[in-house]
Amino acid sequence: MRRREIAVRLALGVSRRRLIRQLLTESLLLAMLGGVLGLILTQWTSRALPGFVSADDANGLDLSLDWRVLVFTLGVTILTSVLFGLAPSLQATRLNLVPSLKDEAGARGGRLRRIGLRDLLVISQLALSLVLLIGAALFVRSLRHAISFDPGFRVQNLLVASMETRRARLNKQQGQDFYQQTVERVGSLPGVQSVSLARIAPLGGGGQRRGTQFEGYQPQQNEDTETNTNVVHLNFFNTMGIPIVAGRDFNAQDREGSPPVVIVNEEVARRYYGGNALGKRLKMGSDAPFAEIVGVARTAKYRNLREQPLPFIYIPLGQEYQAGMTLMVRTAGASAALVGPLRNELRALNKDVSVFSVQLMEERIGGQLAADRMIAVLLSVFAAGALLLAAIGIYGVMGYSVARRTHEIGIRIALGANRRDIMKLMVGHGMVLVLIGAGLGLVLALALTRVLKSLLFDISATDPLTFVAVVLVLVGVALAACYLPARRATKVDPLVALRFE
Repeated sequence: MRRREIAVRLALGVSRRRLIRQLLTESLLLAMLGGVLGLILTQWTSRALPGFVSADDANGLDLSLDWRVLVFTLGVTILTSVLFGLAPSLQATRLNLVPSLKDEAGARGGRLRRIGLRDLLVISQLALSLVLLIGAALFVRSLRHAISFDPGFRVQNLLVASMETRRARLNKQQGQDFYQQTVERVGSLPGVQSVSLARIAPLGGGGQRRGTQFEGYQPQQNEDTETNTNVVHLNFFNTMGIPIVAGRDFNAQDREGSPPVVIVNEEVARRYYGGNALGKRLKMGSDAPFAEIVGVARTAKYRNLREQPLPFIYIPLGQEYQAGMTLMVRTAGASAALVGPLRNELRALNKDVSVFSVQLMEERIGGQLAADRMIAVLLSVFAAGALLLAAIGIYGVMGYSVARRTHEIGIRIALGANRRDIMKLMVGHGMVLVLIGAGLGLVLALALTRVLKSLLFDISATDPLTFVAVVLVLVGVALAACYLPARRATKVDPLVALRFE
């Protein structure tokens, strides 16, 4: 647009180097203003972002600005201004002076190409925006699935407290007595529905595995028959909300000296007993006696939400004492109100018993989803920014196209073209760029989202609903960005346009 001005300067003796330096200075100034605005926005978002996650999830998250961030931002700003300011500067100063001074059409590059450099930049921007939008949508849907996913037990109103009796130097009988008193005292608190104990709390990330021999099952060569185990107290399955699908629960008769018994989950019954495990036996360890399977419980999630169904064996605490147990408390209402009274009861029972943490099960699951939540939030922010930039980019290209083609539009209107024809012409050019960019973005997204497969929860990396919805959103935003300049084109006065220079 400034070719005539540049041609005049060159004709008056200004060197090409000086003109390039001036144009680069203008580009750098714009880039620096953008960099400052970016830093202001970053300062705001760095304070707002931790609000999207819980306090535990944000622990250790440092989003403060320091000199490395500032240097990096300055470097990117300068590099951007040089790379994207130098190319048009070189092009603008490479002129044929006579046509440029006359401002002839040839000085403007002649006939407009269907897809020029700026169109390619917008196509690239749209493609990358689509990739970010699809990635953000996949993570948001994955997070929603994870939050609403059924882990095999009732998550709501469940309180978990980890305890360790070694410091109190309790022997086996004293420890068993302490556990029984704990269950009785905590069970008497107002609002408590049921109480139990477990060696390993669900979704705690840890576990115990033991080499197991399943009676009647012949393992394949090199087959791993180590099985996850957990030692639990009476009423564990009722407290957790894990249904017993066959057989019975543990009872007071399952104690030391009585025949060993276990409860297995459905995965053990399916994998090793063809679905019928009741009355069958198994042995954990070469020196251990065989234990009878008296019940089959529903398969649940034990270590994390993403795990595949695991074979699991439950052992009664009365037959195998453990020094460290986790208290499970099911409440009638909000569990958070019981945190203080629960700590007081445990301290009153034995002040030497260590209580590591008292946590809501919702918080434990939230901790497992902290990374998913943060990725979803960050990608959503970046995707929204990319979508805004893509809309600005296509709006700018369309606005520039309308300005360049004002004379042509005036001729078309003078020859009888109506507003609908002009709208279709201008929007059609913009939508061609959008569809090319969307197509390219889909190809990139299909290739890149496969890398995210292991990070997604209960959703395919190529989920068609997500892809279609995101493409429709992008096309809708781009259509709005095309419509505004095209609408301006329909209001061109033919008399003014025919005199347009």
